[in-house]
Amino acid sequence: MQIHLKILSILFLGLGFLQPVSASQELLNEQLVRMINQLNAMKPIIKEAERYQSQGAPVKLHLKAFKGADNKIHNGVLEDVELIKQGLIAYLNRPAVAPKKVSPIEGDFVETPKKG
Repeated sequence: MQIHLKILSILFLGLGFLQPVSASQELLNEQLVRMINQLNAMKPIIKEAERYQSQGAPVKLHLKAFKGADNKIHNGVLEDVELIKQGLIAYLNRPAVAPKKVSPIEGDFVETPKKG
């Protein structure tokens, strides 16, 4: 997992993802869309890189999901890139104003006529 984080960090730095962003939400959204486009562009490169990876290498770089020693499926770089992309899309599609639950007003504000 540490290898994945190091690789992603290098990729982000190399692709210029750490550009300063203005405080304006519109400019931030523009930058996030650019990041999504870059992540989409990385996918075919990652798939191609896996074809060139040596089968007998002492250390295997997990570019796609793999079955670990614990017999569980773990994400590779490709899946991690997709998760990052989906997180950015979710951020961009969030409601502008978070919905709030309104609690009912307590008390009786209507005067009922008295009988008698």
